[in-house]
Amino acid sequence: MEKVLLIYTGDKTSFLTAALLAEKNYIVLPTIFSNYYHLMSSTTDLDRLKARYGTSIETIDSIPINIDYLQIDLIFSTMLVSELQKKYGNISLSDLRCLCCKAAMLSCAITYAIENNIHNIAIRLREKDMNSDYEQEFLNTLITILNEYNINLLMPLYDFKGNDFDFDSKILLRSLISKVVPVPCTMNPEAAFDGCKFNFNGITEPIEREFVKYIKKRLKR
Repeated sequence: MEKVLLIYTGDKTSFLTAALLAEKNYIVLPTIFSNYYHLMSSTTDLDRLKARYGTSIETIDSIPINIDYLQIDLIFSTMLVSELQKKYGNISLSDLRCLCCKAAMLSCAITYAIENNIHNIAIRLREKDMNSDYEQEFLNTLITILNEYNINLLMPLYDFKGNDFDFDSKILLRSLISKVVPVPCTMNPEAAFDGCKFNFNGITEPIEREFVKYIKKRLKR
């Protein structure tokens, strides 16, 4: 059975993503990240997944992202808000912190996968969340980077078209109940728990190009 590192945010979407991957005979590593010893998501649901899918769910220690987060934040930290908005569009510091955190998680996830010979990384992305979770240009570039290291990007929920009721039904049909436990973000107290979801409609594209440069540089160290 192949292993897949799942970027686990602790919400219902990543919970169901883990279940679907286990049902496709992957050994799923739902990976939680920490920023300055602060866990970025809750571990509450992992016990339910392990009870349901047994050895198909493997837990690993949380991956620290604080060094990557600081390095990415440095790209923007010397700029005034007015300079940021002039160069990148109408984005707040709160939004920018969330984007930097997302990039740090991706960078560390890819590094961990390479170092541990894992050839699959999964994200919780649904097509309807494009432009709020990821811009298409960034996603395409990310896939290209992963291919260079023989890593597949798995998105088992991408084609899901149903409403919230249909989504919850998918969880319940598996005899699972997702109990999301809010984990306030100490790096960005203004951010809502379930994950820094914004509809930038293209504003983030130039910012995500900076992330791509960082990730490429990080992987060549």
